[in-house]
Amino acid sequence: MMADPKKKNPYVNKSNLSTSSSTLYTNTAAARLATGYRNLRQLPSVITREELEGENLEEYIVCGLGAYCTNNAIPRNFDKYLNSTNEDDNHCCMTTTLLNYIGQHLNYIRVTVYPDHPDFKDLKKDEHPT
Repeated sequence: MMADPKKKNPYVNKSNLSTSSSTLYTNTAAARLATGYRNLRQLPSVITREELEGENLEEYIVCGLGAYCTNNAIPRNFDKYLNSTNEDDNHCCMTTTLLNYIGQHLNYIRVTVYPDHPDFKDLKKDEHPT
């Protein structure tokens, strides 16, 4: 799940050929945020089904990534460890932006990593676990 600009973005839906450039940017930023969080926590770069078994999906999204984003300022332009890439720029990501990134990451997990996870059971395509 490393966000390498030379590789195909795993967050892009293959069946959606008309994806807007702003959606592609959000998807790439979501991948970079998740990768940065995983790097900081020294987790493997690729998320696996085994890692998300049982209550671990909720733990990972809410108590892990979500809690980290809530308790830390995430620079607008961040590197692979969520540090600022421009020391003269002190702007941070807005809460709504981070929520969007986390939602995109959750969607990536739902579509790519673990589509049959019990938390996704009986949800419509555009619904998310609550």
